[in-house]
Amino acid sequence: GRMSSSPFHQILYGVIANITLVTRFAIMGGMPEEDALNLSDYYIRRTERVRTPAELQEINIEMGVDFTSRVAQIREQGISQYSLPVRQCVEYIQRHVRESLSLDELAKEVSLSPKYLSDRFRRETGQTLHSYIQEQKIREAKNLLRHTDDSLSEISQLLNFSSQSYFTSVFRKNTKLTPRQYRALHISDERLS
Repeated sequence: GRMSSSPFHQILYGVIANITLVTRFAIMGGMPEEDALNLSDYYIRRTERVRTPAELQEINIEMGVDFTSRVAQIREQGISQYSLPVRQCVEYIQRHVRESLSLDELAKEVSLSPKYLSDRFRRETGQTLHSYIQEQKIREAKNLLRHTDDSLSEISQLLNFSSQSYFTSVFRKNTKLTPRQYRALHISDERLS
Protein backbone atom coordinates (compact mmCIF):
# COMPACT_ATOMS: atom_id res chain seq x y z
CA GLY A 1 0.00 0.00 0.00
CA ARG A 2 0.87 3.63 -0.30
CA MET A 3 2.12 5.01 3.03
CA SER A 4 3.69 8.23 1.74
CA SER A 5 3.77 10.40 -1.35
CA SER A 6 7.56 10.63 -0.93
CA PRO A 7 9.36 7.68 -2.60
CA PHE A 8 12.09 7.77 0.08
CA HIS A 9 9.59 7.72 2.95
CA GLN A 10 7.60 4.96 1.22
CA ILE A 11 10.72 2.76 1.26
CA LEU A 12 11.61 3.87 4.81
CA TYR A 13 8.20 2.87 6.16
CA GLY A 14 8.38 -0.42 4.25
CA VAL A 15 11.78 -1.23 5.77
CA ILE A 16 10.53 -0.40 9.28
CA ALA A 17 7.46 -2.60 8.74
CA ASN A 18 9.74 -5.37 7.50
CA ILE A 19 12.00 -5.03 10.57
CA THR A 20 8.90 -5.40 12.76
CA LEU A 21 7.76 -8.55 10.93
CA VAL A 22 11.21 -10.14 10.90
CA THR A 23 11.57 -9.42 14.62
CA ARG A 24 8.26 -11.16 15.32
CA PHE A 25 9.25 -14.20 13.25
CA ALA A 26 12.68 -14.34 14.91
CA ILE A 27 10.99 -14.51 18.33
CA MET A 28 8.70 -17.24 17.01
CA GLY A 29 11.84 -19.00 15.73
CA GLY A 30 13.37 -19.14 19.20
CA MET A 31 15.32 -15.90 19.54
CA PRO A 32 14.97 -14.45 23.06
CA GLU A 33 12.43 -11.63 22.92
CA GLU A 34 14.70 -9.04 24.55
CA ASP A 35 17.54 -9.80 22.12
CA ALA A 36 15.21 -9.60 19.13
CA LEU A 37 13.71 -6.29 20.25
CA ASN A 38 17.15 -4.79 20.92
CA LEU A 39 18.33 -5.86 17.47
CA SER A 40 15.14 -4.41 15.98
CA ASP A 41 15.79 -1.09 17.72
CA TYR A 42 19.35 -1.08 16.39
CA TYR A 43 18.19 -1.45 12.78
CA ILE A 44 15.40 1.11 13.16
CA ARG A 45 17.90 3.62 14.58
CA ARG A 46 20.16 2.96 11.59
CA THR A 47 17.32 3.82 9.19
CA GLU A 48 17.11 7.26 10.81
CA ARG A 49 20.64 8.12 9.67
CA VAL A 50 20.38 7.17 5.98
CA ARG A 51 19.49 9.53 3.16
CA THR A 52 19.09 7.36 0.05
CA PRO A 53 16.76 4.52 -0.97
CA ALA A 54 19.82 2.38 -1.81
CA GLU A 55 21.09 2.71 1.79
CA LEU A 56 17.66 1.69 3.08
CA GLN A 57 17.67 -1.40 0.85
CA GLU A 58 21.15 -2.32 2.12
CA ILE A 59 19.94 -2.09 5.73
CA ASN A 60 16.89 -4.18 4.87
CA ILE A 61 19.01 -6.97 3.37
CA GLU A 62 21.60 -6.83 6.17
CA MET A 63 18.85 -6.96 8.80
CA GLY A 64 17.18 -9.99 7.19
CA VAL A 65 20.46 -11.89 6.95
CA ASP A 66 21.43 -10.94 10.52
CA PHE A 67 18.16 -12.12 12.07
CA THR A 68 18.09 -15.29 9.97
CA SER A 69 21.64 -16.30 10.85
CA ARG A 70 21.05 -15.63 14.57
CA VAL A 71 17.89 -17.77 14.61
CA ALA A 72 19.67 -20.55 12.68
CA GLN A 73 22.56 -20.46 15.16
CA ILE A 74 20.20 -20.60 18.15
CA ARG A 75 18.37 -23.57 16.68
CA GLU A 76 21.60 -25.38 15.81
CA GLN A 77 23.07 -24.86 19.29
CA GLY A 78 19.90 -26.09 20.91
CA ILE A 79 19.88 -29.47 19.21
CA SER A 80 23.49 -30.09 18.16
CA GLN A 81 24.14 -32.43 21.08
CA TYR A 82 21.47 -34.92 19.91
CA SER A 83 21.94 -37.87 17.58
CA LEU A 84 20.94 -37.44 13.94
CA PRO A 85 17.52 -39.15 14.23
CA VAL A 86 16.57 -37.09 17.32
CA ARG A 87 17.75 -33.87 15.62
CA GLN A 88 15.70 -34.75 12.53
CA CYS A 89 12.70 -35.44 14.73
CA VAL A 90 13.05 -32.11 16.58
CA GLU A 91 13.44 -30.21 13.30
CA TYR A 92 10.40 -31.97 11.82
CA ILE A 93 8.30 -31.07 14.87
CA GLN A 94 9.41 -27.43 14.68
CA ARG A 95 8.57 -27.22 10.97
CA HIS A 96 5.18 -28.93 11.39
CA VAL A 97 4.18 -27.63 14.84
CA ARG A 98 0.78 -26.52 13.56
CA GLU A 99 -0.06 -29.98 12.29
CA SER A 100 -1.28 -33.08 14.07
CA LEU A 101 1.86 -35.05 14.93
CA SER A 102 2.01 -38.71 15.90
CA LEU A 103 4.76 -41.03 17.08
CA ASP A 104 4.18 -43.31 14.08
CA GLU A 105 4.53 -40.41 11.66
CA LEU A 106 7.72 -39.17 13.34
CA ALA A 107 9.22 -42.66 13.44
CA LYS A 108 8.51 -43.10 9.75
CA GLU A 109 10.09 -39.71 9.03
CA VAL A 110 13.39 -40.73 10.69
CA SER A 111 13.27 -44.42 9.64
CA LEU A 112 13.11 -45.89 13.14
CA SER A 113 10.55 -48.01 14.94
CA PRO A 114 8.13 -45.99 17.10
CA LYS A 115 9.30 -47.70 20.31
CA TYR A 116 12.99 -47.18 19.55
CA LEU A 117 12.47 -43.51 18.62
CA SER A 118 10.38 -42.91 21.72
CA ASP A 119 13.02 -44.46 24.01
CA ARG A 120 15.90 -42.71 22.30
CA PHE A 121 14.17 -39.33 22.32
CA ARG A 122 13.45 -39.59 26.05
CA ARG A 123 16.99 -40.77 26.82
CA GLU A 124 18.63 -37.88 24.88
CA THR A 125 16.27 -35.00 25.65
CA GLY A 126 14.99 -35.99 29.08
CA GLN A 127 11.35 -35.71 28.02
CA THR A 128 8.80 -37.75 26.12
CA LEU A 129 7.98 -36.99 22.52
CA HIS A 130 4.42 -36.18 23.55
CA SER A 131 5.52 -33.60 26.12
CA TYR A 132 8.03 -32.09 23.67
CA ILE A 133 5.34 -31.71 20.99
CA GLN A 134 2.99 -30.08 23.52
CA GLU A 135 5.76 -27.74 24.68
CA GLN A 136 6.41 -26.62 21.09
CA LYS A 137 2.69 -26.12 20.43
CA ILE A 138 2.38 -24.01 23.58
CA ARG A 139 5.43 -21.97 22.51
CA GLU A 140 3.71 -21.31 19.19
CA ALA A 141 0.43 -20.53 20.99
CA LYS A 142 2.22 -17.91 23.14
CA ASN A 143 3.50 -16.19 20.00
CA LEU A 144 0.03 -16.25 18.44
CA LEU A 145 -1.55 -14.89 21.62
CA ARG A 146 0.98 -12.05 21.82
CA HIS A 147 1.17 -11.13 18.17
CA THR A 148 -2.23 -11.86 16.60
CA ASP A 149 -5.88 -11.14 17.28
CA ASP A 150 -6.85 -14.76 16.56
CA SER A 151 -9.50 -16.10 18.92
CA LEU A 152 -8.70 -18.93 21.33
CA SER A 153 -10.84 -21.20 19.19
CA GLU A 154 -8.88 -20.25 16.05
CA ILE A 155 -5.54 -20.79 17.78
CA SER A 156 -6.72 -24.13 19.14
CA GLN A 157 -7.74 -25.25 15.65
CA LEU A 158 -4.61 -23.83 14.03
CA LEU A 159 -2.42 -25.87 16.38
CA ASN A 160 -4.54 -29.01 15.93
CA PHE A 161 -5.80 -29.39 19.49
CA SER A 162 -8.86 -31.62 19.68
CA SER A 163 -10.88 -28.84 21.38
CA GLN A 164 -10.52 -25.37 22.83
CA SER A 165 -10.99 -26.74 26.34
CA TYR A 166 -8.16 -29.26 25.83
CA PHE A 167 -5.95 -26.45 24.46
CA THR A 168 -6.74 -24.34 27.56
CA SER A 169 -5.97 -27.27 29.84
CA VAL A 170 -2.60 -28.00 28.19
CA PHE A 171 -1.72 -24.29 28.11
CA ARG A 172 -2.50 -23.89 31.83
CA LYS A 173 -0.52 -27.01 32.71
CA ASN A 174 2.53 -25.58 30.89
CA THR A 175 2.29 -21.90 31.89
CA LYS A 176 0.14 -21.78 35.07
CA LEU A 177 -2.11 -19.30 33.19
CA THR A 178 -5.08 -19.68 30.88
CA PRO A 179 -4.52 -18.47 27.31
CA ARG A 180 -6.85 -15.53 28.02
CA GLN A 181 -4.84 -14.54 31.12
CA TYR A 182 -1.56 -14.88 29.20
CA ARG A 183 -2.81 -12.64 26.39
CA ALA A 184 -4.16 -10.02 28.80
CA LEU A 185 -0.88 -9.97 30.73
CA HIS A 186 1.24 -9.52 27.62
CA ILE A 187 -1.01 -6.92 26.04
CA SER A 188 -0.83 -4.82 29.21
CA ASP A 189 2.97 -5.32 29.37
CA GLU A 190 3.32 -4.03 25.79
CA ARG A 191 1.18 -0.99 26.53
CA LEU A 192 3.38 -0.13 29.53
CA SER A 193 6.60 -0.34 27.54
